[in-house]
Amino acid sequence: MNRIPIARKIMFACFLAAIAAIVIFSKSQWDQRQAVQQQATATSTAEKEKNLGYVNTNIVRNSGEEMIAVACASESGTMNSAIGDALATHFKREHVKFVSSFFRPTMITDGSFDAVFTGSKETFKKMDLEKSLDGLLLAKQDVAYSKNDALDGVITADMHVQIVTLPVTGQIESQSWTLSAKGTGFNNADARMQAEERIIKQITVNTNMALSQFNANH
Repeated sequence: MNRIPIARKIMFACFLAAIAAIVIFSKSQWDQRQAVQQQATATSTAEKEKNLGYVNTNIVRNSGEEMIAVACASESGTMNSAIGDALATHFKREHVKFVSSFFRPTMITDGSFDAVFTGSKETFKKMDLEKSLDGLLLAKQDVAYSKNDALDGVITADMHVQIVTLPVTGQIESQSWTLSAKGTGFNNADARMQAEERIIKQITVNTNMALSQFNANH
């Protein structure tokens, strides 16, 4: 009986070991790629669900009407429904539906409002706004406080509200306005309330704020 030399046995064993190492390495690389792909898919899905969660999908647009979402972000990063409702009422017109409940409050509290406010098309796409909206009517509020010790510590709230209209799929023109008002009180809350009431009054009586270049059919 022929005997296989020890050297050949060793070479054969090394060959098998090399093949096994290659197989194990390849499988490890494949597993890693799969894990990365799965993580990327999970992250993308979570991001999409997060963005879609900012929108109230229960709102329905009636046939033949434009729809514009209205929202106002306060200086504290919350939804200001009082100013939002005042804007929706002021801009109201036939064949146009202004919706102040289209965006959920989390859109503002999560910090995504700024991207929408600046007209980020990428953010519009992430939220699928083009499927529901023709335009946006948005506002940002900021307040600065000062104290006058000479007047028994009276607080003054200096409030500014930036307002913009932005197109999504409709013919609405991009426009902007800034309103300012002061309020006084013996604490920040009272001073702020008075300033906001004056802002809302300005919105109500302002004749310079109107939608421009809307669809000629309307």
